[in-house]
Amino acid sequence: MVLWPNPTSKFLSRFAVRRHSRATLDLGTGSGILSLGAAGYSDRVIATDLNPRVPSFVTFNSRLNGIENIELRMGDGFAPVAGLTFDLIPFQSAVLHHPQERLPVLR
Repeated sequence: MVLWPNPTSKFLSRFAVRRHSRATLDLGTGSGILSLGAAGYSDRVIATDLNPRVPSFVTFNSRLNGIENIELRMGDGFAPVAGLTFDLIPFQSAVLHHPQERLPVLR
């Protein structure tokens, strides 16, 4: 499942740092909403995600908005961008679901 641009995503995109960036990383891009926003003030945006459905969403949203400076890389965490540096990393973590037995027990 790829999450839609929910209210938290919209809030973050409105209040994200908007300064020139040579390279911006959108880690766990989902629908690509943060990449789309960052594309306007970034020379290059690299969007990463683990979900195999993400490329169709990011490609569609980029084309719909006439944006051409977003590069999508598939993989887990920072692995797809190992060795690269970024001026800006807007990030909204996805909701994670863990089995109960993996959660730490607080007493």
